[in-house]
Amino acid sequence: HTIQEAINETNEGDTILVSPKTYDEHIILYKPVNLIGKDALTTVIDGQGSGTVVSVIANNITIDGFTIKNGEVGIQLNFVGNSLIRRNNVNNNQDGIDVSSSWSCTIIENNSSNNGHRGIFLENSRNCVVRSNIVEENGWYGLNLFYSRNSSVIGNIVRGRQNDWDAIGLYSSRNCMVFGNTANNSQFGVWLDSSMNIVVDGNSVNNNWYGINIESSSQCIIRKNDVKNSQGCN
Repeated sequence: HTIQEAINETNEGDTILVSPKTYDEHIILYKPVNLIGKDALTTVIDGQGSGTVVSVIANNITIDGFTIKNGEVGIQLNFVGNSLIRRNNVNNNQDGIDVSSSWSCTIIENNSSNNGHRGIFLENSRNCVVRSNIVEENGWYGLNLFYSRNSSVIGNIVRGRQNDWDAIGLYSSRNCMVFGNTANNSQFGVWLDSSMNIVVDGNSVNNNWYGINIESSSQCIIRKNDVKNSQGCN
């Protein structure tokens, strides 16, 4: 009857196949399982306007194929490793996908859009990959790394609104790569602040107020980016 009941009844390493319908609940993944929705458009977890809709507190979790909406946070990974978030629609939350104090996690092929604050947010995390996601029309930031290291942001499409702060932003991060992304329609297309050893390579950064902004950062490489139509400066 509920996804949480299924989680409670499974063993570690099991795969839970979730049938299409709307599940009005908040779930906690506290043991390593694979949670697979039948169809991301019709398999919906609805937080009904409060809390974290899907909370991950165990290692080796997969979440694949859901719409996750109407919470304070759509998906939150907290102090976990080796987890996979793939092919989900995460929208109408405050934060879409929040990865906190975690390691070796992969965020791939999700659509995290129309959230009130952030689309995808990595904080104090390491060795993570954020790849091939669509992040559009979020209220504050598109895709942000704070205090993170040894992580890659590759091939994402990030589009904001002119009053959004940044499309792709790194703050106090180290040894990260930003490669092959589209970063459009924000105050800052790509923003580096207080960061070190960041490679920004091969990105399309168009129609922002500022194209690529570097502040209080060192040992960074800015290479082969296509920066156009900035209203302030490139």
